[in-house]
Amino acid sequence: MKELPLGIQNLDEIIKKDYLYVDKTNLFPELIKRKQIFLSRPRRFG
Repeated sequence: MKELPLGIQNLDEIIKKDYLYVDKTNLFPELIKRKQIFLSRPRRFG
């Protein structure tokens, strides 16, 4: 099981160290269509 990137705010580091990362980009059109939008991300991310 992959580890969580607790305290890591650098996407490059998350990818290089093979931490758990969930990309929800493909869900945006559905969220917009339903008018239910909740975006959560760490501060200063990316």
